[in-house]
Amino acid sequence: MVLGSLDTVALDAVATTIIGLDPLSVLTTKYAHERGLGIGNIENIEVVGATTGDVTVSDFKLPASYSGAIVGNVPTFLSRFLLNQMTIRPIVIKRLCTGCFECQGMDCNCSLVWKKI
Repeated sequence: MVLGSLDTVALDAVATTIIGLDPLSVLTTKYAHERGLGIGNIENIEVVGATTGDVTVSDFKLPASYSGAIVGNVPTFLSRFLLNQMTIRPIVIKRLCTGCFECQGMDCNCSLVWKKI
């Protein structure tokens, strides 16, 4: 089986469905879908070729370290807070800034450093 898509969120949603999970129960798919980065709702995805039901992996077992089991029990406000804390954002190094304002379009290389903050 080969999976492919220009929409990586949709691709993850289809793969998640194939292994028997609800795509929106996977936090990366859920948050990407909510942020409009792709389609995470399997109902809105066109699958060409075999249906997900035809290729379902019925004996798939999640690893013992599956974090969804832990994160799923965390209140929504806390999981969003944690996600926000782990998001990588650009930081402007003022001494290197040339004042070109290109960084507002994220094409500036003069003073941006990507950091986990």
